[in-house]
Amino acid sequence: MSSNKMIDEIASLQDAAIADLIAMSDAELHAEAKEDEVDLERFASTTRQAMREAAAAALRQRLNASKVSSPHSAPQPHRAVSVRPSLEKIKQMVQQLFVQEPTVGLAFREGKRQSEADWHSLYDDLVAMGAIKAEDNEH
Repeated sequence: MSSNKMIDEIASLQDAAIADLIAMSDAELHAEAKEDEVDLERFASTTRQAMREAAAAALRQRLNASKVSSPHSAPQPHRAVSVRPSLEKIKQMVQQLFVQEPTVGLAFREGKRQSEADWHSLYDDLVAMGAIKAEDNEH
């Protein structure tokens, strides 16, 4: 089997696993974690810390990039995107990003759905980090 074919098969398996995970209810996820003897509090804490470290690394990278591009100017503050696509388009773009970039992760609040403001904030952050390009958002 060629390495490209193996990579494609692994990517397909990852996509299927993510789709299965997304389709599971909170109760099913909790039951599976209990069955696997996963300490959910510890897992949540570890995930929170990893997300904080990833966010801090992204901000450091952005700061370093701004220093390189203009060493004498102050870094630009994070600004919300002034024109956003529709909420459904934002959800679609974020899900597509997760499929294309499996290393990108997101922690959801336990047992709660994301509000419209949460999705907009996530979108703004992903644009600011360069994970989603604002110009790709034309309808």
